[in-house]
Amino acid sequence: MNKVQPTTHCSKSKRSKSSDRGKPSFSKLLQTFFFLLFFVSAKNVFSQTPQIDSLKKALNNPRNDQLAILLGLCKNNPSMNADTALMYATRARYISEQRHDFENKIMAEFYIASCYNMKGRADTTLILCNEGLKEIPDTDKFFPAYRNFMWDKIVSLTKLRKIKESINECYTLLGNAERNNDIPGQVIASNCMGVNNNILENRAEDLLQVKKAYAFIESDTSGVSSFPLYTNVCGIVLINLSAMYFYRNMNDSGFFFLRKAYTLAKKEENLRIESDCYTLKGQVYLESNKTTDSAGYLLGQALNIQKQIGSVQNILVGLDAMETFYLKQKNYYKAIDYIQQEQWYARKYDEPLVFQAYRDLAECYKQLKNYTAYGQTMDTLIMLKDSLYEKSKAEDLAKLEAQYEVSSKEAFIAKQKLQLLHKNIWIAGVALILLLLLASAFIIYRYIRRKQKMDLDLAEEKERKRIAADLHDNIGAYASAISDNIDDIENRKLIADNFSLQNLKNNASEIISALRDTIWAFNKESVSLTGISDRLKIYVQKIQQSYNGVQLKMDENITGERKLSPAQALHIFRIAQEAIHNALRHSGADKINISLKGNENFFELSVADNGHGFDTEKMMNAGNGLTNMKMRAAEAGYIISIANADPKGTIVRLSSAMMKK
Repeated sequence: MNKVQPTTHCSKSKRSKSSDRGKPSFSKLLQTFFFLLFFVSAKNVFSQTPQIDSLKKALNNPRNDQLAILLGLCKNNPSMNADTALMYATRARYISEQRHDFENKIMAEFYIASCYNMKGRADTTLILCNEGLKEIPDTDKFFPAYRNFMWDKIVSLTKLRKIKESINECYTLLGNAERNNDIPGQVIASNCMGVNNNILENRAEDLLQVKKAYAFIESDTSGVSSFPLYTNVCGIVLINLSAMYFYRNMNDSGFFFLRKAYTLAKKEENLRIESDCYTLKGQVYLESNKTTDSAGYLLGQALNIQKQIGSVQNILVGLDAMETFYLKQKNYYKAIDYIQQEQWYARKYDEPLVFQAYRDLAECYKQLKNYTAYGQTMDTLIMLKDSLYEKSKAEDLAKLEAQYEVSSKEAFIAKQKLQLLHKNIWIAGVALILLLLLASAFIIYRYIRRKQKMDLDLAEEKERKRIAADLHDNIGAYASAISDNIDDIENRKLIADNFSLQNLKNNASEIISALRDTIWAFNKESVSLTGISDRLKIYVQKIQQSYNGVQLKMDENITGERKLSPAQALHIFRIAQEAIHNALRHSGADKINISLKGNENFFELSVADNGHGFDTEKMMNAGNGLTNMKMRAAEAGYIISIANADPKGTIVRLSSAMMKK
């Protein structure tokens, strides 16, 4: 048996018989069985299988679940014509929408897409599949619906000769099917890859892929129940395997898988697979030049089933097979009869009839020496070729004009994009320059402000040190001189009033002490909390000598330092001094606790005594001491509170939640 390369188109095709009629050919066989996935159109209604007839009767009973019956009929679409299947699928989708049944609606939409594939409308099928895939919100959750649409999409891409895209989608489906452990999806993807590789004449890969699909079928135990069209898929795989083995002259394997396909078709009442089995077996017998009567019977059986299904293009394929058989047997009258039946179906259902049919008809008339009919047939053939040429010429011209318009529009769009790009570049450049100018201006402004602040701080520092020096050199000197003069007067007994003399001496000492505190603060750029605490300790030790009956205690808990300005430090120190003096003079206490705690962000100073407390009304009319304390706290930005302590006494608190720099 000679090997002939498979054809790559999906429509009805005839092989050449004029020059090599004696050579056996498998081109038509492979065309039929390598493209079993690609359903063809049907435009008539016939009675199909008992199962379909039973479902049709059940559909007429309004008490039955109409949706379940319609989906059952759609499941049998390989055994019915496309228009009838499309009607059932459309009704199923309508009922699903009314019931808000998303899963059955998606299934019905898949059947609709499959019907358009059966009608030869691959472009429409591709659009419907892409829309269906967009409707699926979660591929893993609704994987059966995803797998179904991907199947029809792959078939459509192959029929449209977008082989590379079809193979890519096969790998996508295979990967997702493996991830979801979906056997039907792996079967479909592997079988379709085998078909695509056969079209590409990749003989090493096509059989390997279809064998993988068969291996998946053998390993599956639940596929039939999970996928309504799984039986049809299995039949397609078996037929493809059989055809590929026959192509390689491995007839034993070919007949093995052909018998399995036939058994499956009879069991499941799948007319499409049964018809393909008869056609394939008849082709094998015909090409082997053996058992020609059996070949004619088998091809006739296939044609009868195709008529039962009602698919016009399948009927044309069956008629072509019968015409080929009788032409090979040199029974020209029978061959002419089948060609004329082809012409009748083609005219009635508006299906195209390829040129080879007219060539075969002319050849029959020539062999019968009916030269008049031979000439008329050849004239018809030439006229059809001229018509097709004119049509192709007009279509090519229209395509060229369309391409020219598209190119012109693309050039115009590209020009506009270029102009827009230039404009955007110019705008971006100007914006960048403005941004740089603004950044430069900001940097210069910050530099000037920083320099001004540094100059101001330096001037303030110089002024502070100058004031401190003046206080020390002038007022301090005069205060020290006054103190020395008082000592001299006291030593020389120039004044008899010792009490007044002592008060004068104490006041002079207070002036000197106050000046020293002020100079301590103003002599520094900043003062730490520890510095304030140390100053308070010195003050407490000094004043303790004058109040032996009162216990003064200083507590310190500073966990982190924060620098204070001289003014802030002086305010804190003065407030502490005033609180201690008030406690010593007015509280009648014998214990006074001074506490200073703080860190980088917080401090609290408290002066607490165990005296007799205070009267709120009297405090409102108090002298300048309390008023000065509040003014100092406000000026420094701190919070001061004065309250009765528990169980007795008074507590003065000075605090800041966030230290001011």
